[in-house]
Amino acid sequence: MAYTQMYMSGPTHVLPTIGSLADTSQQTEDTTFSDFLCSTPEAESIRAAFGEAAYQQYVEQALASQKARAAREAEISKELASKRSTIQRWITKIRHAYTETN
Repeated sequence: MAYTQMYMSGPTHVLPTIGSLADTSQQTEDTTFSDFLCSTPEAESIRAAFGEAAYQQYVEQALASQKARAAREAEISKELASKRSTIQRWITKIRHAYTETN
């Protein structure tokens, strides 16, 4: 069965946006990421339309997406901290140079 045929024969809004689910997963404080994925309407829709194998791929992709996003955010944070400290050093040098001459 073609991809479009499966989508058209399934219930409306069967295909989820994996990124949107990964974005909202951090808002669940009392459940794990996997538990959160299993409890969403998106998970039920994927299982109903495409089967358990597609659902497992969905979970793996969503988890990998979340981990990659967290790693990238940590890297960006580290880069920004480094830039901030460099700028602070420049400002301190300028301040010392200005106050020493006056």
